[in-house]
Amino acid sequence: VDGNQSTARFFSISAMTAYSSANDSLALVYIMDQRTIRKVDAASMTVSTLAGSSDAPAGYVNGVGPAATFLDGPTYLAAGLAAGDSVLVSQPASHCIRLVNHALQAVTLEGVCGTAGRLSSPGPLIVDLTVMVPPVYVADSGNDAIRKILADNSVVTIAGVGPQTAPASVDGVGVLATMDYPQCLGIDGSGLLYVTAFWDLSVRVIDTANSNIVTAILSGFNDISSVKANHDTSIIYVADYAAAKVFAYGVAQPAVTASPAAPTAGALSWTAGDGTTACKSGTRAVGQIWYPYGLATDPVSGGIVEMMRPAVADTIRQSAASRFGLTQGSS
Repeated sequence: VDGNQSTARFFSISAMTAYSSANDSLALVYIMDQRTIRKVDAASMTVSTLAGSSDAPAGYVNGVGPAATFLDGPTYLAAGLAAGDSVLVSQPASHCIRLVNHALQAVTLEGVCGTAGRLSSPGPLIVDLTVMVPPVYVADSGNDAIRKILADNSVVTIAGVGPQTAPASVDGVGVLATMDYPQCLGIDGSGLLYVTAFWDLSVRVIDTANSNIVTAILSGFNDISSVKANHDTSIIYVADYAAAKVFAYGVAQPAVTASPAAPTAGALSWTAGDGTTACKSGTRAVGQIWYPYGLATDPVSGGIVEMMRPAVADTIRQSAASRFGLTQGSS
């Protein structure tokens, strides 16, 4: 149900991304909710539907507004490629990447929808806003690679040697590094990419400005469900689904703190959730997260927006000075 902070409702949130242009005072949050792309406007505290229809059958038919169809299941979103309400949609089962443009029309950007090949089960994708003509990075999960989509829609592989016959995550330079089903992707303000793989419970960094060198930097997690980086302060946030916590790693804190204690250089600190699988707002010591499923960084405050496990606690919360407050938006 669309509406304001008190009346908006979500049915089954499966993806989320945040975006703010230079002229925006507050961020926008885009979500996938039961085969629809919806927008949460932090300034007006309202929720609206941009494309898709929960009443339409699942699919990948392009069209305008409710005429477009989307699949159920895993979904990944990214914003910022173009002006207006422009959202990239990656659904592994479709084997393609689609764009919902400012006219609310869904079009295919890359891959052949319904056929694995050029892309195979594409996962998370992210727009590199650190350059004038932003490329799109995508975790080509089924091909065990990280791909880069350029402005002319050409695609290059920046890391990974192709499908692996056995689990392997070996550091190296570009395509000499191995990835085993990469499934989480983040980027910071310097253009560094952060990636995790399904069989590797660690966070690795890809230096896109230095021959795409791949290096492992964090490990010891239970079940990584999302990794995001703050664009201004080089803080990495890691959602650990099984531990019911969000961790931070970095050298500085955002202007609006997302954690009572600033992470120190090279240190990993727990920043949200007390390890109890419940939905409760509050400080780090008492706040509880029900299986954190997704994260997005607020480009303005530097805080993190968290998404609860779908179909259990369909709620969006912000770990920082409260500006979204959509804890009432549950099914």
